[in-house]
Amino acid sequence: MITTRRRDWAGPAAFVVLASLLAAAPSVSSTTSTYASAAVRDQAVGTAPLTRVGLATAQGAYPQTYSVTGLTPGSSTDLLVSLQNDGSSGTSAIDVDLSTATSTSLDTDTTNGLQVRVDRCATAWEQPLAGGPATCVSASSVLLGSTPLATATGSSPDAQLTSGLSAFTVGGIDHVRLRFSLPNTAPGGWASLTSVPTLSIWGVGRPSAPTSVSAAAGDAQSTITWGGPVWTYGYSVSYTATASPGGATCTTLSTSCVLTGLVNGIVYSVSVTATNTWGTGAASTVVTIPYPASVMSSGPGMSLWLDGADAATMLASSSCTGTVATTGVGIGCWKDKSSVGENFIQASAGARPVVGSIGSLGATTFTSSSTQVLTSVDAMDTYQAVFIVATPGTTPSGYNYLFAQAGGSDFSVRLNGSPSTTFSAGNGNDWAYGTGNPAANWTNSAQAANPVTGVTQVVTAASSSARTFSASVSSSFASQGFTRGMLGPVGEVITFRGVGTTAQRRLVENYLSRKWAVTITPDQPTSVTAGVASTTSVTAGWTAASYDGGSAVTAYRATASPGGAFCTTSGATTCTITGLTHSTTYTVTVAATNSVGTGPSSAASANVTP
Repeated sequence: MITTRRRDWAGPAAFVVLASLLAAAPSVSSTTSTYASAAVRDQAVGTAPLTRVGLATAQGAYPQTYSVTGLTPGSSTDLLVSLQNDGSSGTSAIDVDLSTATSTSLDTDTTNGLQVRVDRCATAWEQPLAGGPATCVSASSVLLGSTPLATATGSSPDAQLTSGLSAFTVGGIDHVRLRFSLPNTAPGGWASLTSVPTLSIWGVGRPSAPTSVSAAAGDAQSTITWGGPVWTYGYSVSYTATASPGGATCTTLSTSCVLTGLVNGIVYSVSVTATNTWGTGAASTVVTIPYPASVMSSGPGMSLWLDGADAATMLASSSCTGTVATTGVGIGCWKDKSSVGENFIQASAGARPVVGSIGSLGATTFTSSSTQVLTSVDAMDTYQAVFIVATPGTTPSGYNYLFAQAGGSDFSVRLNGSPSTTFSAGNGNDWAYGTGNPAANWTNSAQAANPVTGVTQVVTAASSSARTFSASVSSSFASQGFTRGMLGPVGEVITFRGVGTTAQRRLVENYLSRKWAVTITPDQPTSVTAGVASTTSVTAGWTAASYDGGSAVTAYRATASPGGAFCTTSGATTCTITGLTHSTTYTVTVAATNSVGTGPSSAASANVTP
């Protein structure tokens, strides 16, 4: 910031502004102001820090105010102020402004009222008598020429200085004289009038950070909204929102813009800055996580979305109102973000999971597998497909029931942790794990094939048909003598009333994989072609999977149908399938493999007949 200090017999006093007083007939008094620096507005000039000061209304937080009375026609009084920039950076311009708290003829008469003049001296002014004439014995310059106070107070600022001051740079000091005078033509009786002028001098700077920044995530995009900066210094501003990682930006003159080209599931930190003539100010930030909104909506049948990464959805009260639960505090309500509004609650304080985390994101953490459970407020809802992010712990039973029928053992989505080493086969009610048992079930997590406790998993499963029941996160099986509840954090639960298409499921799985940093199988390759290579072979080509699941693709397998003949590569996107039957029509599909396993197959190629 830039401060003012007195330059007289007492020596400099940092952060203090003192005005010399007139000891003769005129009476001139002043205030003493102090202030401290703050972020961004780290320059201040004279008595005004860089606060809410603009071209229309100068409002220095600590202006220098004088009371001038007793001046006779033709007389004047000089007040001295030293400007010092003791901030961390310079300023490009300094504004000088005068206002008045009174409205006597001294303040309002442009002909006979008070005149004000502001001058600078290269060295300290010499003033034998406080308030008397001050003389510059070195080079001087005019900062504000003699101006009626009435005119000066009618505009803001009265002068903007962009050269000729040392206070533009850190450590620079300027010696300033402020002279109030009464014209010879003023009525003699005006000596009894009082004027209370205020001098504000501030360094013009960059805008402060935008306020109240929020984000509304969408499909591969996010709408960022904010309030204007507290300090703009009267200049128009533009705004830029920048997403990291990736660097996507949007720029606007309004207070909202849409960041596009984002990737669903990536956790973005978005910074919003304001820019005026003098540069770009500090940033305000917000986190946003785009998601596949076209799939995760009521249209495709989404019936539940519990998101631990959204702290606002985990509340301390089971009424689902009031304060947000904080880390380590029991969760009385986990609010549903879907349009269904199927909140999951726990009225008993002793049976509540607590706020925890998976990586850097929040999660609902179950510290007891036998007592803690959240139950849906909806007695009956319909579920078929379930997507869950969780880190299972070691339970006495070897099971971690993630999503289940409340109070019963049917329709459960469970992980087998230590001491068990395999998943149970599906039965008439439970969702199974592995591949194809039942046929409607699927999973893309390596741990879902070989469960490992303490490792975060993305588990996706489906029942053979839609089921209707009262649901719970974790389970209340303790009443039946079991200890099969969840032990550890659950980050996200998403359910649908149907299974959807492979492409729809992959959009949800990829979103969860990126968001929670869990490796899954690769996406399906695209644009598969098949051409005749010989009378018994075809050459297949394809475009690599758009998402590798978080682990590099190590192999592709192209399979001909009918018959199942195939060829493989270690990363190349073409290979030749041999051993085919001449004059038989085939199609080709391709699947990618990474360290987790093999992902879904591509759409079939056009027919090809070798």
